[in-house]
Amino acid sequence: MYTNEEINSIVGTIHEQLTATTTLAVRWSWGISKQKATIYEGMPTLALKVSGALHKGWVYIAYDGAADLYNIYTLSDKGEVRHKVEGVYFPDMGAVIDGIIERDPSATDEEYLEVAMADSNRKLSA
Repeated sequence: MYTNEEINSIVGTIHEQLTATTTLAVRWSWGISKQKATIYEGMPTLALKVSGALHKGWVYIAYDGAADLYNIYTLSDKGEVRHKVEGVYFPDMGAVIDGIIERDPSATDEEYLEVAMADSNRKLSA
């Protein structure tokens, strides 16, 4: 069991590592509107409410202390797990998250631009 102080410290580290390894422009493209420290699957977790081109809902970045790695989950607003990626090293966190919520890694630049523009137009007209 973690104390609130331990949870906040670990989640602070997750946030620092994500910020250090992911550009501001990429993080902005995720449309982060909320963030909180929590426990998920028994692990200290940074939860981000996002509105990306591919995923809208929550991203949970959970620290697996036994492995010293991260597990990344995307959840719908109703709490349904949509993606789960286990064993992520911190330098890869941002790319993994971006590939799930904003830009499919297999997409060409033209395909991504089309998806991103449609998402931006949807957001602007809402």
